[in-house]
Amino acid sequence: MVVAGFASYWYTDWGQAIGGLLIIASAIAIGLLMMAPYPVMLFFAWARNQDQQNNNKK
Repeated sequence: MVVAGFASYWYTDWGQAIGGLLIIASAIAIGLLMMAPYPVMLFFAWARNQDQQNNNKK
């Protein structure tokens, strides 16, 4: 969705109209929201692993 949003912004005339700009911005935002949970999940898994390693050292 992010790539499609940027591609439609750069390679079409949709970015010149308000309605087209709204569609492009929505596509980019939805694409970013779809990707957001994965890095957050990786951070929580890393933090949990760090906590377990610190508890094992004590």
